[in-house]
Amino acid sequence: MARTRNPGRGGGGSIQVLHVDDEPDFADMAAEFLEREDDRLTVESATSASEGLDRLDEHDYDCIVSDYDMPGMDGVEFLETVRKAYPNLPFILFTGKGSEQVASEAIAAGVNDYLQKGSGSEVYELLGNRITNHVERVRAQRKQQRHLDAIETAQEGISILDEDEHFRYVNQSFADLYGYEPAEMIGEHWELIYPDEEVQAINEEVLSIVEETGYWRGETTGLRADDSTFIEAHTLSQTDEGGLICTARDITEAQEQAQELEEVTQQYRTVVEQSRAGIRIVQDGTVKFVNDRLAEMLGYPKHELLGAPAEEIITSETEDIVRRHHATRMQGEPAPDRYEVEVDTEAGDRLCVELSVARIQYAGKPASLSLIRDITERKEGEQALERYAALFDNAPDATALVEYRDETPIIRDANPAFEALFAGGDGDIVGQDIDGVVASSDQVAEARTISQQVQEGEPIQKELTRETADGLRTFDFRSVPVEDRETGEIESAFVIYPDITERKAHRRELERYETLVEATADPMYMLDEEGRFTYVDDAMVETTGYSEETLLGEHVSKVMEEDHVERGEQLIESLLSSGEKRGTFEMVIETAGGERFSTENHISLLDGDGEFHGTAGVLRDITDRLERERQLKRERDRLDEFASVVSHDLRNPLNVAEGRLELAMENCESEHHDSVAQSLDRMESLIDDVLSLARAGEAVGETEPVELADLVEACWQTVETASAGLVVETETTIQADPSRLQQLFENLLRNAVEHGGEDVTITIGDLPDGFYVEDDGQGIPEDERGNVLDAGYSTAADGTGLGLSIVREVAEAHGWEIEVTESSDGGARFEIIGVQMEG
Repeated sequence: MARTRNPGRGGGGSIQVLHVDDEPDFADMAAEFLEREDDRLTVESATSASEGLDRLDEHDYDCIVSDYDMPGMDGVEFLETVRKAYPNLPFILFTGKGSEQVASEAIAAGVNDYLQKGSGSEVYELLGNRITNHVERVRAQRKQQRHLDAIETAQEGISILDEDEHFRYVNQSFADLYGYEPAEMIGEHWELIYPDEEVQAINEEVLSIVEETGYWRGETTGLRADDSTFIEAHTLSQTDEGGLICTARDITEAQEQAQELEEVTQQYRTVVEQSRAGIRIVQDGTVKFVNDRLAEMLGYPKHELLGAPAEEIITSETEDIVRRHHATRMQGEPAPDRYEVEVDTEAGDRLCVELSVARIQYAGKPASLSLIRDITERKEGEQALERYAALFDNAPDATALVEYRDETPIIRDANPAFEALFAGGDGDIVGQDIDGVVASSDQVAEARTISQQVQEGEPIQKELTRETADGLRTFDFRSVPVEDRETGEIESAFVIYPDITERKAHRRELERYETLVEATADPMYMLDEEGRFTYVDDAMVETTGYSEETLLGEHVSKVMEEDHVERGEQLIESLLSSGEKRGTFEMVIETAGGERFSTENHISLLDGDGEFHGTAGVLRDITDRLERERQLKRERDRLDEFASVVSHDLRNPLNVAEGRLELAMENCESEHHDSVAQSLDRMESLIDDVLSLARAGEAVGETEPVELADLVEACWQTVETASAGLVVETETTIQADPSRLQQLFENLLRNAVEHGGEDVTITIGDLPDGFYVEDDGQGIPEDERGNVLDAGYSTAADGTGLGLSIVREVAEAHGWEIEVTESSDGGARFEIIGVQMEG
């Protein structure tokens, strides 16, 4: 009668080996080698087959290693004898006289392995591996058989489905539940035992949950072989191989839920161990049961978790939640059956887990059953999604997420900046072709090319111009392709439209300023708030005679007199209080060599962010100008002296002559009186014009806003205009000396009337930087236009030739220019430009 051995009953994974060999020395050496190769091996020796049989009767062994050629009973005969009593005991034939016949006989007798002896430690390493492999396989088979025996004797219906959802194993209880024999169900699809409508529900609802979570528990309607139906408590657990372990129980006449859970927990431990969720049972505040998944999740051996306080693995921040809910549940009061806490692993990591807790009866006493699922990655994903949403929605640049459907880029999401820019904040653009949203009809082809490049995985950075709700804008377009983790293909992409319109305009403006700075020959510098040099150009270095290193950081007083420094500070204070940006003042520069020269300092405030940060200045050498002004003053002084002589020394004799003529006309009549009178009048006009001309070139002092229309109307009243007409087509106000400007207009109006005829029409109008006076008279020949402004030029017999000279002097005294041309009607036209316009 065959007997069942219990390999490894010594525990700890040790393996007891019986080595039978008729050579004691060889047997001892083999034992030493084997025990050295694997410390789990313990080898006992026997010198004959009969002694080996006696040892088997007295002791338990996990494996037999036997020689073949032995006296009395050879190795194959020994194997046949062992197999009768111990059919499952691993037996290895280890012989030095091997042959094909011996091997064939051994295999026929049921040998587990066949090895030939040899020299060297390698053969013992191989033998040790063969021993452990066979013993572990037998142990696993016996463990599986115990599980199957337990399943077969269980009252619960249990079945195992392969990856194709066909029954691979069915216990008797499961087959009885549906009215079949186990053999009839093996190989059948699970749909055999469910009504059509239940098949659909299981396919659509139950199996999707199992695929997602690895476990499902609930109620279904079973179909028996006789077509009757019943309500069953049904659980499904997914195995590592992709199959399913199924339990079913007829609960048409249901027992108490606690009793059912107790039976499931205690009788079907295999199902629990297959669960992808960690499971534990807590009773009286201590852990009574944990499955392998929980131990694996936390990194602890199971025996360290069993018997530990329930809160030991829960973090201090969340253990109060667990304790409070557990106490409430054990008192039979309502408590949340699902909530999230944090647990600590053996490695010191922290996991976020979801607890699904139920109150059960365990070993006849109240307990709590917890399913523990690691949701750390899910929570991190949710948090990452929240961060992404916050960054995406609040990004200042217009950003959209596009996905490719049949190579068409469809907007899957767009941030508010994108919607405001390309949709004006109106309408839902999600789901639309992005090229149609951002590109005008003449830009679609270009947009399609870019989208194709993005889909091919090419990151794009390109300057684009697009029509937006704010008009035509320029963008520094960028794309970030997103790969599918499994296929590696580009499934979507982020497209970003940073608006660089103002930046480009600023860059162009900066380039113009840089060009201007490079082109100007005048010295330039910058000062900080304290008046220290922060920048000087080459011209400043050359002008002052100091090196750049010497000037930078030095106070401006190094090259400027103290009173001029104070003058500059007063100007800055004035600009800051008035809101003006620029100003000018005259100062003297003192060079490193002690030379002094006058400059005009044009300063601008540096206050780009609303705060004063210093000044920038451009120096213009005005030494020559001041000399010219001094020379001009001397000339003016001589002219004033001349005018005084004319006014006094000529007018007195002229007045005497006029008086004598008046007496002569009273005493006698003569045809010469009228000629003398006309000559005296002409002398009077000459004196007046000479005085006006002398004063017209004087520099203009203070100016003020002057409305041209009002001044022209006033001048019209003081000029003898006969039947001439005046058209005023201006409402411009300019900066000028009112008295001198009136002198200019009176001479131009008088000139037009005198030379254009009594019925001439005179028009006053605006120019972009000045005004014009024109008439519809005879005009001025083109070859004479360059001379009409010269003193003494006149086409009238009685003219002085000084009127237009006075006009030129007044214009130049204001810093204006005057040009003579032809009017639209062929008359004379005088254009005064370079005028400072108001408004």
